[in-house]
Amino acid sequence: MRTFARSDSESRENADLNQIIDRAANIVWNEIKYKAQLQKSYDSSLPLISCDTQQIGQVVVNLLINAIQAIPDKGVISIRTYEQNGWVCADIKDTGTGIQPEILSKIFNPFFTTKEAGKGTGLGLSISHEIMKKYAGKIEVQSEPGRGSLFTLSFPAAASKPFSLTAST
Repeated sequence: MRTFARSDSESRENADLNQIIDRAANIVWNEIKYKAQLQKSYDSSLPLISCDTQQIGQVVVNLLINAIQAIPDKGVISIRTYEQNGWVCADIKDTGTGIQPEILSKIFNPFFTTKEAGKGTGLGLSISHEIMKKYAGKIEVQSEPGRGSLFTLSFPAAASKPFSLTAST
């Protein structure tokens, strides 16, 4: 599991979560546009987060793909970013089928899937969970059958802006 969550050349940088989410949404846009209306509400004054942007982008891609697959016909995927108690947060919410309460505690387990054979590996959420832990972040879920799911990503704010050398006069 850790092998999949590890980047070949991990490069941690201070990054804008809104930009990471936009890039991830662009990657899966061709799937989103046929199944859901995408609504975005971004806090433009978010602190930066310290991460490997490709890995956090993969977490967002995984959540968006799961949201698309949970929507039976047409629905809505909402993304909201905000700061709360020193955490930089993103909510990814869908109007899909939701998750049964009896399996909610299992969804981050490796190889757990509710999809039929050949339709999923059961690794997306597990890998996403490992990536979030790696950056001292959290991934939480709230779901109700028939009403969709809400996944919340929370990151500690980066200590400061990226360091750069500038000539002083």
